[in-house]
Amino acid sequence: MYPADAIAAQHDPDVTVDVDALVSQPIDVVPSPDSISSLSEAELESLIVANDAQLRRREVLQALAVAEFGRRGGYLRDGHRSIAAWCRGHLRWSSGRATRVVRT
Repeated sequence: MYPADAIAAQHDPDVTVDVDALVSQPIDVVPSPDSISSLSEAELESLIVANDAQLRRREVLQALAVAEFGRRGGYLRDGHRSIAAWCRGHLRWSSGRATRVVRT
């Protein structure tokens, strides 16, 4: 898997922002609006592309973890009848999202 900086460089090699640092911050650390508004258009594009790659990676990780939890029957402990029902109850997912992730 490419690091976020490599993805950004594919789009504009002159980008100077540390996209990887912005994308890899802990979830409870939110960049300030000023740090985003001060970026150039090329830096914004690179940030968006790199962030999308990170989101997709996390979605894959989540789908794999949900599938394994379902295979182990972990949802049964709380009285749910399916892994999709557990996702709706515990993660507050819509029925559509739960169905999509469970089928993946």
